[in-house]
Amino acid sequence: LHDALPIYDLIEKIIRDEFTPDTEIIVDNLKIYRRLVEIGGNVTLYDGAAQIFEAFGVAEEISKINQRELSLPSGGQIVIDKTEALTAIDVNTGKFIGHANFDETILKTNLEAAELILKQLRFRDLGGIIIVDFIDMDSDAHKKILMNFLREHAALDKAKTKIVDMTPLGLVEITRHSSRR
Repeated sequence: LHDALPIYDLIEKIIRDEFTPDTEIIVDNLKIYRRLVEIGGNVTLYDGAAQIFEAFGVAEEISKINQRELSLPSGGQIVIDKTEALTAIDVNTGKFIGHANFDETILKTNLEAAELILKQLRFRDLGGIIIVDFIDMDSDAHKKILMNFLREHAALDKAKTKIVDMTPLGLVEITRHSSRR
């Protein structure tokens, strides 16, 4: 334990390595709040009635960390299967059929899935080869929208993440460097 970083050094390391200057940090500990203010963090002191993890949905996100199936806001889902060689992620529409045309429904579901997938890659610190089986899209324009969305949002990940391409079978190849590697 003598090699452990003091809590303030750990806080500074996390701020330096994981956050951008425009990231808002919310804490419920006055000493940590004061330290973050000293080092120039964009920090807010939380004083709500509910526990901070409950108030901001952190407890719910933590409970999902090992779930294989995760729901999408539209009613679809993603299924994450990690193997020794790669991580496979499947996107399903579930019962969501949408109110517009079917192609728009598929695009909406795939974009929701893309956002959740990138979030889960960070939360679970998944690395290596990741193959995503998005719902098949007939429209080349929709494929381009999806691929642009993935590339733009993957660029925000602190871990080196590359959206390789979409295969002729409609699978999206991703590589990501995990911090555990």
